[in-house]
Amino acid sequence: MKRIRVGVIGCGAIAERAHIPNLLVEPLAQLVAVSDINEGRLFTIQQKFNISKDGCYKDYNEILASNEVNAVVIATPTNLHGKMTLEAINAGKHVFVEKPLSETVAEAEAIVASAKQAGVKVMVGYQHRFVPSHRIAKRYLRTGKIGSPFFGEVHSESLIVKPEEGILLDYGVHLIDLICWYFDDSRAEEVAALSYADSEGSKEKHVIIVMRFSDNILGRIGAFFMEGFTSWSASDRYVKILGTRGKIVADLTGPAVTFYKEGSLLSRLRGPHKFMPRRAVQENLPLTDAAYRSEMRDFIQSIIRDSKPSIDVEQGLIVQKILAAAEQSIREKKFVKVN
Repeated sequence: MKRIRVGVIGCGAIAERAHIPNLLVEPLAQLVAVSDINEGRLFTIQQKFNISKDGCYKDYNEILASNEVNAVVIATPTNLHGKMTLEAINAGKHVFVEKPLSETVAEAEAIVASAKQAGVKVMVGYQHRFVPSHRIAKRYLRTGKIGSPFFGEVHSESLIVKPEEGILLDYGVHLIDLICWYFDDSRAEEVAALSYADSEGSKEKHVIIVMRFSDNILGRIGAFFMEGFTSWSASDRYVKILGTRGKIVADLTGPAVTFYKEGSLLSRLRGPHKFMPRRAVQENLPLTDAAYRSEMRDFIQSIIRDSKPSIDVEQGLIVQKILAAAEQSIREKKFVKVN
């Protein structure tokens, strides 16, 4: 089977830690080019991963112009995502773009239209969907094990936030995508958001979003920067879903799921009980790294099979619309309908 020849644009931490190593071990992908405007960074990546000097470029346009490249991974700062994704689509490349899809709804809508016209795959990097605890929790939800859902909450205390982006753009978008994925038969209709920043003009460190979905489902997202904390074990991170016949709590980055079902003998005896899904832990990979590997495999497979990637460009657009509504709500201090 023909391998997908991939170029990586942006050689920062996420490319070094996840995307480049995952492309190198993916049997149906071939890493043929990397690009970064920082020559020193480019040299470091070239040496670390033994990449041919002929495949290293300071100007990403050389990757887009290459007939040897079928697809690109865009791992640059957020403000470049929309522009570079549109350029890659116009060059006929399939695109995996790190979250979020773009900075604005208008840019995201242009990407959706361009991808459809060009007939290329565009996938957005929301890797939490691939964590096994969420996979089994959603399966329980969809098969009616907790009855009809009426409330969902995603809560995360993060030790890392990019100060130039703030917690909403840098981290909150992951949580928005995740709650929408859990309730994918419903649509987010209205949001209200509150945030806290140290000073006027600085980016927010904490944010709370209240959401109203169709089908009478309520949602809540809380994202908090635990500045000064040094251990992830001190942070609470989870998804909680309440239903008419039970509830599910899934660890945000795995591996455990806590489950309660009204009328179940086990639940009656033990109450909410915690368990670990089979194959939740891979021997040689931390949980989040395994999720990154699964999402890259999904992208490559979507190209080979000519199928939709699990997180396609239209789902990326939904997150942008909710993000825009949340930002408007923070500014105007009111509920905002999602367009």
